[in-house]
Amino acid sequence: MLLAGLGLLVATACAPSRVSTPPPAAQARPPAPQETAPLGTITLPPLPPGAQPSAPSVAGAPPGIPGAPPPVPSGEVVVGIPLEPPTVTIRAGTHVAILLPLSGRDAAVGRALLDAAELAVFDFGDDHFVLDAYDTESKGAGAAAQQALTDGAQLILGPLFARSVGEVAGAARPRNVNVVSFSNDRTVAAPGVFVMGLPPSDAVARAVAYARSKGVMRFGALLPSDTLGNRIAGTLEAAAAKLDAEVVRVEYYDPGATDLSGPIKRVAEFERRRAAFVAQSPAAAQKRTGRGQTTGETGFEALVLGEGGQRLRTIAPLLPFYDIDPAQVHLIGTPAWEDQSLATEPALVGSWFAAPDPAGRAEFDRKYREAYGRSAPRIATLAYDATGLAAVLARHGGTPDFSATTLSSPSGFAGIDGIFRFAPDGVVERGLAVLQLDRRTIQVISPAPTTFEAAVQ
Repeated sequence: MLLAGLGLLVATACAPSRVSTPPPAAQARPPAPQETAPLGTITLPPLPPGAQPSAPSVAGAPPGIPGAPPPVPSGEVVVGIPLEPPTVTIRAGTHVAILLPLSGRDAAVGRALLDAAELAVFDFGDDHFVLDAYDTESKGAGAAAQQALTDGAQLILGPLFARSVGEVAGAARPRNVNVVSFSNDRTVAAPGVFVMGLPPSDAVARAVAYARSKGVMRFGALLPSDTLGNRIAGTLEAAAAKLDAEVVRVEYYDPGATDLSGPIKRVAEFERRRAAFVAQSPAAAQKRTGRGQTTGETGFEALVLGEGGQRLRTIAPLLPFYDIDPAQVHLIGTPAWEDQSLATEPALVGSWFAAPDPAGRAEFDRKYREAYGRSAPRIATLAYDATGLAAVLARHGGTPDFSATTLSSPSGFAGIDGIFRFAPDGVVERGLAVLQLDRRTIQVISPAPTTFEAAVQ
């Protein structure tokens, strides 16, 4: 069953009759770094009778030449700079603006998202859909939003960073234009301002619920003393209360600290357990300096960690060293753990985290490589899904419908990263899988839901 009359499926668009290629500025882009920032997805209508799926291709090769890619489906991408003359004449149609960092230090990320948005235009846009791209860095996000609105934007996609959402919302709200931000910071959400990125704390709640279903009763946490750490701690406490579980210990550390042995020893109650071991077996305690130098349990069966990347690689080996035994304590992480290289650390093998099912974006990744000659950064699905959703809503029923009521449909939408829906307050809810980090692969151990139907009955 399609969700809310929509369903965003990769490469299911019917190729329209007229082809519109993107301007040169939107074709050749520098490689984007493999960065991880916010996360996202969506859903679109069924194909008309007799329609055939179309795959995106690289624009520029004349049709009819052997080996040339097929023509790009319709839709137009316009790249402009705020408060400066546009590079092309704004044409009639349904205008949707996408606000990204297209200059400055984050330009590579912004342009990678624009590449993904272009794919969605080619896949789902019709002759009347126009995507206008604006740089949030040259004159500021507020100026970019003002220019987009002047140019006739009926919906704004972006900005990427939470710090810019307020400026964009301030410009859009008086015009009654809704904003779908790529941020994953739920605090910037508001009526008419939707946050599409996946908050790490929400993923932790999903993983904790899975752990509880496997019999885990007692949880601990080792978290940075910052906004993210506080949110994860609050999520953990709320989830435990809901699931009839217990949070027995939460230990914080300075996010800038280089030596985390102290916080790890505290969360493990290492000194108490070490003293018990010395009292119980003084001779053995004198000889044992590594793993197994304590006695007794930590008091928790699962430990939630808020770090990823190199910081996590620093923490992981210290856990078993201070007798947090991975054979007895399940480690729970964030979507940042969707990185097979983390499995080179033995302490992380078998750990759990929640994220969108990676199988859903395999086709998108293939298409992106074919179009641009490089891999898509993880965050690129946000731009593809948001643009695809906008393109479908632009033609849904023949009249664009970007209303808050439609965007916050309780049935939600489904796309590359699974199902999602927006609450009226703008906060996103996603259907996530639970994954396990293994030595050779990342395995789905609890599938993502495919519908919100049960939640709205």
